[in-house]
Amino acid sequence: VFPTLAIVFALLSVLSAQQVPTVQIPEGKTVWFNSAPGAVDLLDMVSRSDDLRYRWESVRPLISVFQYYQGHAVPYKWDNAESNTYNILSRGGFFRNLKEVHRVNTAMEVGAVKWYACDNKKGEVVRMASNAVESTVMVHQAGGNLGYMTIDSALVGGYTCHEKVLYPRDTGELVAVWMRDVRKELAEKRILEVPLQIGDVEPYPYIDVEQHKMYIDMVEREAKRLGIPGFSHYHFDIDMRALRDYQKLKRDVLEMSAYLKARGIRFGIIMNGEDSDTVTQYFDSLNKRLVVFKSLGLFEVAQNIVIQSWAFSSNGKQYLPLNVPEEEPYTHTNYVQHALSCIFSLPGWDCERYPQPK
Repeated sequence: VFPTLAIVFALLSVLSAQQVPTVQIPEGKTVWFNSAPGAVDLLDMVSRSDDLRYRWESVRPLISVFQYYQGHAVPYKWDNAESNTYNILSRGGFFRNLKEVHRVNTAMEVGAVKWYACDNKKGEVVRMASNAVESTVMVHQAGGNLGYMTIDSALVGGYTCHEKVLYPRDTGELVAVWMRDVRKELAEKRILEVPLQIGDVEPYPYIDVEQHKMYIDMVEREAKRLGIPGFSHYHFDIDMRALRDYQKLKRDVLEMSAYLKARGIRFGIIMNGEDSDTVTQYFDSLNKRLVVFKSLGLFEVAQNIVIQSWAFSSNGKQYLPLNVPEEEPYTHTNYVQHALSCIFSLPGWDCERYPQPK
């Protein structure tokens, strides 16, 4: 009996060791995770993570910030979310469990300046600020708490404004006003348990580095004038399809990261796959991005590694990839382990092969 028990315990120890990643996140680096908005297991991964089908216990300690979209916390049905509506998520304990069970910092990607909401003479940006506050209140009412907001492509919103083209400095002024209004309204409601940090995500190379810097300079200048904190983080959403010169990408990323570091703003790189109809297509495109960014040394200067999905399928849905279980190839959490093992140079890890051969 005793030898048999010893063998069983030994096997359990081996299995347990296999589930714990040996990759270590270096000091100063932060990993963000953002599910596809319509992933069918978004609620289950948070509320049923003790079930083997939805497990991500090995990946969880590697993730510092769990980000979701504002559309997950609105009083109407956001089509991109599919079944991940606020009512379903809140009733299922999504927001509460992120805070109380997983104890992870949370972020919400929000709108501030959009093509349809960019004229503050009509109060459009003020309304966008109120919408962001309303979503934060809804998260709080569902038992959650918010530590970060990431403004979604305000600089692009200015360029595509329905009233007139807003150039980087114009947009920067509006974003600072939006930030002031959000902070003022939330301070009045007294619902935040941690100081709110606000950052931005913007595309590259659609907008060049000098325009990014012009925009950030104005946001920081106006924020200082208004007596509020400026950006805490700034994430680059790099469009691989539009890239023609990888060496220019490297030069621009190095320049941008140094510029942000000098201002105390954390620089992040988004890791997402291209629009796809299958998970193999999605992860093939994502892994090509990983290999290129690694070879160029981009992760060495990125403080935030953002593993996020915003991919569309040909039918207009946004459900790829599934998030869990972490042991299953072609899931989002499984890829987190692969990506981080590559990025932080786990000995013997082959960046170019996903899934990794057993």
